[in-house]
This record gives sequence, C-alpha cells and structure tokens, in this order.
Amino acid sequence: MTVYEKLAAAWQRQNSLLCVGLDPDLARMPDFIAGSEEPFFNFCRAIVDATAEHVCAFKPQFAHFAAQGAENELARLIAYIKSEYPHILVVLDAKRGDIGSTAEYYVQEAYQRYDADAVTLSPYLGYESVAPYLAHHDRGVVVLCRTSNADSNWLQNDSRDTPPIYQRVAQRVAQWNVAGQCMLVAGATYPQELGEIRKLVEDMPLLVPGIGAQGGDLQAVMENGLDRFGTGLLISSSRGILYAGSGEGFESAAGEAAALQRHLWRKRETRRVTPDAVILRYLQIVAPLRCDIDELCLLLSADADLLTRWLKLLNIPADLDALRTQIANLDGHERSALARAQAWSVLPIVGSARLSLDQWMSVLRAACLAQLLVDHLEPQSDVEDGEAHANVRLRALLAVSGVQLPHDPQLSALIKYRGTNPALLEDALLELRVFAVVDALEVGREFELAEQLLDMSRQTLAGLLEDSERAASELVARFGVGLTPDTENDAAQQIWLRQQISIMTEGMADCHDWQSLQLQHDLVSRCLFLQAPLLLVDETGQSVLHVLGYPDYAIKLDSRTSILAATARGVKTLSVAESDDLAVVDRLLLRELDCEEAVAVPLSLTNGAGLMLVASDEDSDVELQAELYVEHLQNHVERLCRDASTNADLMVDDDQDLLEQFRAAEYNRLREIVHEANNPLSIVHNYLHILELRLQHEPEAVEQLELIGNELRRAGEVFTRARDIPLKTDVQVLPVGTVTEVDLASFLENLVELFSGYASNAGVELSSQTTGIVGTLTTQADKLSQLLNNLLKNAIEACQPGDDVSVGARAGVYRDGSVGVEIYVEDEGPGLADEVLYNLAGAKRSSKGGDHQGVGLQVAFRLAIELEGALDVRTLAGQGTTFSLFLPREPAAAG
Repeated sequence: MTVYEKLAAAWQRQNSLLCVGLDPDLARMPDFIAGSEEPFFNFCRAIVDATAEHVCAFKPQFAHFAAQGAENELARLIAYIKSEYPHILVVLDAKRGDIGSTAEYYVQEAYQRYDADAVTLSPYLGYESVAPYLAHHDRGVVVLCRTSNADSNWLQNDSRDTPPIYQRVAQRVAQWNVAGQCMLVAGATYPQELGEIRKLVEDMPLLVPGIGAQGGDLQAVMENGLDRFGTGLLISSSRGILYAGSGEGFESAAGEAAALQRHLWRKRETRRVTPDAVILRYLQIVAPLRCDIDELCLLLSADADLLTRWLKLLNIPADLDALRTQIANLDGHERSALARAQAWSVLPIVGSARLSLDQWMSVLRAACLAQLLVDHLEPQSDVEDGEAHANVRLRALLAVSGVQLPHDPQLSALIKYRGTNPALLEDALLELRVFAVVDALEVGREFELAEQLLDMSRQTLAGLLEDSERAASELVARFGVGLTPDTENDAAQQIWLRQQISIMTEGMADCHDWQSLQLQHDLVSRCLFLQAPLLLVDETGQSVLHVLGYPDYAIKLDSRTSILAATARGVKTLSVAESDDLAVVDRLLLRELDCEEAVAVPLSLTNGAGLMLVASDEDSDVELQAELYVEHLQNHVERLCRDASTNADLMVDDDQDLLEQFRAAEYNRLREIVHEANNPLSIVHNYLHILELRLQHEPEAVEQLELIGNELRRAGEVFTRARDIPLKTDVQVLPVGTVTEVDLASFLENLVELFSGYASNAGVELSSQTTGIVGTLTTQADKLSQLLNNLLKNAIEACQPGDDVSVGARAGVYRDGSVGVEIYVEDEGPGLADEVLYNLAGAKRSSKGGDHQGVGLQVAFRLAIELEGALDVRTLAGQGTTFSLFLPREPAAAG
C-alpha cells in the first residue's frame, strides 16, 4: 500500500483531517508520568490511545525525544502505533535535508529504525537530497514549503521574487511527485498562500501546522486548502491537545480536545455536493469506453434518478449484483452512449425536475438508515465491506422517491403499503416495517414507529441516525464528488462545456494522419482558447516528445529539468511559468505561445506519452477547458499512435507513396509465408517429441530423432530471419483452390488429433464438439485446414496449463440469405487486447513474444473471405475468446 492509499483510507475510515503532533515536554507531564521509567513513551502512548479514534495521522517530533536521549522510546512508540492502529499514518517530524551518504543514513533512520510512513524534509539542497527517500515507493516525504512562522517571509515570500520561493518549491515538488509520494508543509497562518499552493499541486496532501497557538484560522484553511474530494489536508495540532489537561485524567482531556477539533472541522467543512455535481461525476466516470463498472454502480446506488433509468433500461429489479453484470455485458461504445443519454434525460433543461441538495442528501440518508436498520436487526457477519443488505438501500432510495418498477415485486410492496396504519404493519415483513420508520423521518415520527414496529429504543435509533449521516457522506466521498470553491464554473456549466467540446471534436474521427489531426486540433482549440495550443507527442515510440508543426524541438521523456517532460510522464496537470530556473526548451515553447505562463495537460495514452501546452488566461478557467478537451483529443492521438503506417506516411514524399505501398504488400506476404511455414514445422516437431517418449528405450532411434529435431529447428530459424513489421496494406490476393466435399465431423476429429500432442505439451485440454448432424461441406479443404490450423494453434498458445480449448460445428445456420454451417474455436485464455481488436484483420506485432509473427489472424481473415465465408470473434477480458467461421454449404464458385 502506498502512502497516498494509506492516507486516503485513513481520511475515509476516520472521517477526520486531524493530525496530532506528539511533542512531549517532560516539564509539562503529570508527575506520576514524568517520574516513570519511560516517561516519553508512557505519556505519548496515553495520548495516542485517547485520540486515535479522532485522527488520520500522528506526527512525533524527533527533537523532543532525541534531546532527552529517548530515541528508543520514540522507536517503541511508533512500533506501538503501527501495531495497535495500523490504519493511521505516522509522520516523523525530523526536517532532514542533506545529500550523499548522509542522506542515505537519514533514510535508514526514518524508514528502517523508526519505520515511519513519511518524514519531513527541507528542499534547500534540491532534488539530490530528496531522491533517496523517493526510492522507497511505499513511503512518503513531507517537504517544507510555506511554514507557519512569521520570520519565514524574507525567504519564502519575498516580494522581489517572481514567482516567490514557496511557489517554486510547490511547482518543483509537483514534478518530483511521479509515484504519488510527496506532500507539502503549508502553514495555517497564511491561508491565501495555502490556496495558491493548492492550485499549483492540485490534490497533493498538505500538512498544515499553525492552528491554535499560532493563530491560524480553521475556516480559512478549509476554504483554501481542501482538494476536490473534500480532503487533502493533515491539520496538525500539538500543544492544544497534548496539554489540554494535567494530572490524573490528562489523557481524557486530550481525547475531548481532539474530538472537539475534529467536530469543528466537520461543522466548518465547505465542500458540498449538488445533484448537478453528481451528474458531472457520472459523466466523468462513463467517458472512457473501459469505464470502472464498480464506481459507476456505486454512484448509481446513491442517485434515484439515474438508478431508475438504468433499471428500466435493463429491465431488472433493484439488485446491485444484477446491475453490475448487465452493465458489464454492454459493449463499450453502447454503454457510453446509453450512459450519456441517461444523464441528459435527468437534467432540468429537458423537463425533469432535479431534487435540491438538501432533498437529495435527505433521500440518501434515509436509504442508508434503512440498510443500517436491517443490518442491526438481521446482522450478516459473513458479508464484507458494508455491503450486507445493499439492495435494501436501493429499494428504500427508490421508494422514498416514489419510483415504481413493475418487474420488482419487493419495491412494489414498499410503494403499495406506504402510509399504512402502523398498527396493521406490526406483523409484516421486516423490510416493510423498516421502511415505515424511514418514511416517518419527514414527519418526525421515526422514534415512535421504531419503538412500535421494531421494538427499538430511542438511544439505539439515535445512534443509527448518526451512523446514517456518516454512511451517506462516506458513500458520496467514495465516488469522488466535490466542487472546488474558487472556480467560477459550477457543475452545470461544466456539464455543458463537456457537451460543447464533445460536439466540436466529432470531426477528429475522420483524421487518419497527424497533419489532418493537427489541422482539426488547431480549428477546435482556437474556438476554445483563441489560439492553438502546442501538441507534444512521442509518436515514434523512442521516448522523445516532438512538437507537432515545430520539427526543430525534441524533449527527452526522461528529462529531469523539463516540466513538460514531467507532465508527459505523470497524470496531473502542471503549471509552467517563465523563470530563470525553467528548462530552456520549456521557455522556448512558452515563447512560441507568446506567453509567460501556460498549463501543461498530460495525454493519458496506453502506448506512448504526450501533452498539450496551452497559454494561461486570467479571464477564463483554461485548465478546466484544457483537461476536458484533452479527454477527447487523447482518444484520437491514441488511435494514430496505434497505426504503424502513420510514422512512414509522415516521412515519405508523395512521389514514393506507390513504391512504399508495393513494398509493404510484398513484406506482408513474406511474413505470411514465414508464419505458415512455421505452423507445420511446429506440428512435426511436436510429433517428434511424442516419438522420443515412446522410443526412449531405443537410444539409437532417439539420437536420430534428436538430429531430425535439430534440423527442423534450424529450418525454423532460417525462416524467422525474414521477420519484419510491414506497413498496413489493403492489398489482397485471392487465389483459386480446388473445391472438394468435406465430411465435417471427421475433418474436425482429425484436426483435434493433429493438435492433441501440441495441446498436451502445453497442458491444455483439447476437445471436439458438434451440434446435430453437420454432414458434408463443399469447400476448398486445404484453405479450410490452413485457416483452422491458425485459429487452433493461436488458441492453444493463448491458454495457460489447465485451460480448455474446444473446436466444433453447428448446422442450420443462416447468414445473408445463405444456409451454411458454423465452425468455432473456443478457448479459456485471457481474451484479446483492445489494440488487437482495433486492427483484427491487419498486420500487427504479436503479443506472444518469441518467434511469433503476429500475422496468424490476418491470414485467417483473408482465407475466410477466399472461402466465401465470414469470421467473427467474441472476447471478454479474463474469460477467453471464441472465433466463429460461417461457411455456405456450397459456395457460389462451386456452382
């Protein structure tokens, strides 16, 4: 687990941003603690036990222990926290900063001797002093940025520096944060600067000292420091908690002080979720074709409008598992289109009135209460992650909203008996009685009905009501809804901006080379930004960023000085501002844009890297527009990067086009020959292995077989020397073969027998299946054999030991008015990757490695056409692939 993952889990589990600083002072400890054998450990352990339920992190201060020779007590304290409260982050406040071997020893001290999750550092010596810590990918660093003490201004925020030192530190640490390990110290005493840091580093966690004794204002911290998820802060408090009491009961006073500070945070929290924000987050989730189904269903389970439309669309009851399954079964394009349609159907502009924020949250809390009541009355200890009775929550959400589904009898019952006299419900099913209590929330009769229908005390229900508040907030936080307070764009504006960009980028689908994409990009981006941003792409696959339209520029992807290279390597948008310590190439590109500040947005590409650089504009939220635009742009960049022919098309002149196409076609055919020659060689070699096993007691025969095997391998090596990756070509050769009558059942049995040894050697179970009487088929037997050899060999090679591969046929199949048979090859392998599916019938690099040529499927599709048939594929990640070949009983050529 990374330090970011542990911190995010702590924020969610503890529902707190509080970090308690452990700064023990012997003079302020109670006498009975100060006089004990290990006073520092005993004092801090008591504080930890009293405050652990209210915090997300503990921050022991190294000097407070080391000055008294209590380093062993510090090590024991951290070990105690790790043992008893492993979900809480431990930050060692040591403020280290050195280079070379000294830095390495400091790393050992922090991460090995004390086993801290993170350590505070000074950035004064640069990246060289921080890099040794970042080499430990499960640990974090907290870098001093804008400290809370007043005397820090002369260095950190000198008006003569542009930008000031603290902003440059924030920008530089954001570049270092490639693996998600960095945090910053930003004092509560400078809330405006805290807000500037938040803009520069986005969702990077911030450790915020200065609340309380130093005069920091919690409200200002919350308004300026929270990230877009309503978290992102470790608000540190030390003396106000540690010494809240003295003498006997000091730990209880500390616990109460921690609880009060946590309560103040919850009361003053400014992050609010609106129904429009839910729709915006929904659109963000469903935007990719390979969206996160679990996250989508989690959001749907909180919004009655969207949930209703999906359940009606899929014609299923309110069942979370069925919802996941049905959505997952949809094709990516179909799912994305349907999802967007559901969003537009619930927006007010099309006449569907949305709930207000308070109403929406009230409905969600009521649904959570229904689930908690059933959980309490019928606990299910074997169900993890709080998903026991999740469908109760779904039905309550819909019933409170007045939704009826004709295919859901349980929901229909809730609606039918809603408002029934409570006395008539006393012996009804538990869910009906629970819903009566939940429905009574609106009129204030929930305590009365809970006692009458559930025999539940007021105290128990009050506790569950509080739990339902927390459960609803946690549910919303889990699917990541939040609005940035300082942005001028509310969720509704973002939704329409997203739709506007979607319409404007539709023309990019017709761009088949970099020149046409750049032209379309220039047109669209000028509409959005008034000038065309720069597009940097590693289109050659050589880890070098090239600027489209500016051939003189090239940036190495692994550059440690270029912010643009750091952007392309990462996943976060970075700001780029003209300064003396900015890489020269970055400064030159700012000059090309005729600006001093710009926003660099990374392109999320499966293969390759890239970014868009757009000039900043004080009058508009360029960063938001750029990120939404890049969501669409990167799909088209990805498509061109997958097309191997693009690179050659950009390098050749028009006069060489025909020559290159001819050369590509010839190389393509050469690779087919290599592939097809290797197929029979593999089979023969496999049978030699079987003969070796059978004749292992005849040394002379075995020796001869080994000689033959060596010669076969040598022949295979000669063939594979011709291997190359040709350009994609549309050239097709359709030779005419001999048409014969084939007994299909016998043909498939012989095929299975031929490959049985090959399958056995791979540990794969191979079988033949037929449905009904398949009879005979008039076709070119040699081509049919070649086609099925390719499919069957590929299927076996794709499987792991223990997987099954089956080949079979079905009669009585009709396609395009022709009667025929369907022959299928089905495997339990990993399924086909998206990049293979995009170019299924074309030449490609094989993903199987070794001597595989990557042209087997290309040959199979060509042969299917020559046999006047059709080859289809069905595949699902992790569940295998099925190739189905339709062949007419008698091809037209035979007649």
